[in-house]
Amino acid sequence: MASPVALSLLRRRGLRYASTQTHKASGDISSVFPSLQPGYKPKPLAPRFAELKKGIFEQNGAALTRSYDRLLQSKRV
Repeated sequence: MASPVALSLLRRRGLRYASTQTHKASGDISSVFPSLQPGYKPKPLAPRFAELKKGIFEQNGAALTRSYDRLLQSKRV
């Protein structure tokens, strides 16, 4: 079992942590998805991601095109 001093420290830290929590409005999904907050501006991705995407399309272009065509066909109901 923890000593009384350790328990006291844990309680104080817990209270401090709880008191610094920000209040979130009930039912406000923007607290989970920052992109839904007003004024949100995404940070651009590093150039290496463009190179990765280009490489994926160069190596798998035909398969990606066929997959996308199947997706479009499945949505035409």
